[in-house]
Amino acid sequence: MSPDLEKLAAMPGLREWMTTGKWKRFFDQSSLQRSTAYASDRFIKEIRAGSAFMPNGVIIGALIHGNAPRPYETDLLFRKSKDTWTVDPDCSCPVGYLCKHSAALL
Repeated sequence: MSPDLEKLAAMPGLREWMTTGKWKRFFDQSSLQRSTAYASDRFIKEIRAGSAFMPNGVIIGALIHGNAPRPYETDLLFRKSKDTWTVDPDCSCPVGYLCKHSAALL
């Protein structure tokens, strides 16, 4: 595991939250369905993670190749509040928020 991605494993409960699909409630069904075509190493490049500025959170970023000539910059900000995690995605694609690229990265 890369040092950046080790930061994810160090966040209590985040891995379980991600693997159980609890994050899916933030996305509409259409974005989730379209995201499956992009959820692979073929489309997702340069994954990075960091938590230096947030004691109860972590940010994951990646370049995601889509239909545009240049890849989209996609960031996911995870925050823990009480006993649950939330995700705040941002993408340089025209949709910009809660898009298929963000769902694919998750």
